[in-house]
Amino acid sequence: MGSTVTAASLADIIRSKKAAGRTQDLAVLPILEQALAEATHNAEKAPRRSEESELANRDLIRRLLALPPEKRTNFLRKRVGICQSCL
Repeated sequence: MGSTVTAASLADIIRSKKAAGRTQDLAVLPILEQALAEATHNAEKAPRRSEESELANRDLIRRLLALPPEKRTNFLRKRVGICQSCL
């Protein structure tokens, strides 16, 4: 507990493999560059997904609140532990 692990970023690994110039390092460069491009692309899309999920949650709450009280019980409850829940 409380340990710190230092790791190089994918961009740093790509730069070091290019600088080394070994054949086995150059062979994996296309795969690493593709992974970096996908990670960058996914990181750009992440905030929008978060906004969309927030809007979806609000819409769900609005729809559930529109139901009669006897049909909307427990929709705001969250599981706590194995057999407990809370609001």
